Amino acid sequence: MHRQNSRISKVDSGCFPFKLTPSGNLKVETSQVVFSSNKLSVLVADPKNTKVNIHPEPTYSKMAQETEVPKTSAMDAIMSQAGLSSLGTLISNTPVRSAHKEASEYESKQTSEILDPELNLCRLGYTRAEEIAWQKVQLPEKKNLYLELYSRITNYTNADCKVYIDNEEFNCHLIVLQCYSELFDAYIAVKKVELPADKCSASAFAFIYEWMITGEPSYKELSRENVLDIFNSAKYLKIKDLVEQCWAFIDHNGVFMEDTAFLLYMDAKEKNLPEVRELMLPRIQEFFLMLVSSQNWLELDIEDVKCFLKSNYICVNCEMEVFMSGVRWLKHNWHDRSEYTHAILECVRFGNIAPWQLVDIKRNPENPDFMELAQDPKICKMIDDGLAYVIIKYWYGQENDEFQHWNSVLGLNEPPPRNWSGSDKTYFTYREFLIYLDQYRNQLSEKNKPRLKNSDLKDGSSMEMRKHVPMDRSPRVPTMEEFLSKKKVSSQQPGQPKKVNNVVS
Repeated sequence: MHRQNSRISKVDSGCFPFKLTPSGNLKVETSQVVFSSNKLSVLVADPKNTKVNIHPEPTYSKMAQETEVPKTSAMDAIMSQAGLSSLGTLISNTPVRSAHKEASEYESKQTSEILDPELNLCRLGYTRAEEIAWQKVQLPEKKNLYLELYSRITNYTNADCKVYIDNEEFNCHLIVLQCYSELFDAYIAVKKVELPADKCSASAFAFIYEWMITGEPSYKELSRENVLDIFNSAKYLKIKDLVEQCWAFIDHNGVFMEDTAFLLYMDAKEKNLPEVRELMLPRIQEFFLMLVSSQNWLELDIEDVKCFLKSNYICVNCEMEVFMSGVRWLKHNWHDRSEYTHAILECVRFGNIAPWQLVDIKRNPENPDFMELAQDPKICKMIDDGLAYVIIKYWYGQENDEFQHWNSVLGLNEPPPRNWSGSDKTYFTYREFLIYLDQYRNQLSEKNKPRLKNSDLKDGSSMEMRKHVPMDRSPRVPTMEEFLSKKKVSSQQPGQPKKVNNVVS
């Protein structure tokens, strides 16, 4: 304001009320206007130092009384905020228009013709075709499709297919079933599917659908109890991946061996899976005698008993244990099983039994059960052929031509060896065998007490493993002199219980 007052004081009085500008033009500052009406405007050279008394007409006085003008208008507030003292200050800062001529090309044109012809933005070069520099453009990320699908599937959101098994209902996504099952892949936009319970149980389907929607490794939910049910159901539903996983699980001898192999063998029989039974049979080795000592052995069908007695893999101390195992099964229900006597004893390899034991079967009065069996001509011939083979083998040896000659003449066949335990064991009576089974069973049960689960042995229970010997190593056949000497020692001590003696090596 001080600079303004100084400029006003220097104004030439001949120019009042106008002020000179560098361009030579004259201007009036708004601060000089102290009064304005429709008929009159009053200007002063120095408004700060000048006092003006004006008496307006009554009409204007009355209007002034009726209308109160706010001391501070909105414009004053805005200018104060901008640091301007008055409207005149704002006008004084307006740039002065420079005097210049228009270009010659516009001199002949009317104002309305200047932009003629009109051009659209496309012709002016403004289009959407310009390439976008995506490295400089950051946009919000969208949701991950796979995670969204997985979330909807695992939360059963808007499930579009119902599967019925017996009285069970399963809400599923058809696309999930079609991804794994060739059976469901043949269905198109189906809403309801009913599956036969004998082909796919409700529990198996629940497992399978959970297997489908669960991330890897989903196969860890397989167990020894459910694998065959899952295996059967997966075959019916034609789920190749799950069938292969189940078979690999079954085939692993770290999962199924000995006792667990037997339990799976029986489960496979119930579910009519012969390929699984064939796979499990060679794995039942050292568990054989424990099986024979149990009630499960007595409840086996004839075909199962024959399979075990014929097996090259069952681990036994001597062939007499195989013979007595067959007798134990027959005698449990002799009335109904006597017709299977030939079929059972044909599985015994009498050529692997010591000669004195073969004679003992036919003549020892302490074994009335054996003597009764030996009265059958066919069984008697089996025993005699075994005795003949053992004698020829003892006199000539297996590598001798005479040995082969006499076997050919007598029509004898060399019996294959068993999976011998390596421990020589001698039984004089059937009673001794049963006592051994009881002691063996109690010993192993004490060391490895089975943990029951649903009235079955829990998977993973183990039995004491005895040392194997190569299959081509058979226990040495005792001589007749050794047999007679043992019988003599036994007969000299009639008051004492018989001891189980080892064969002299």
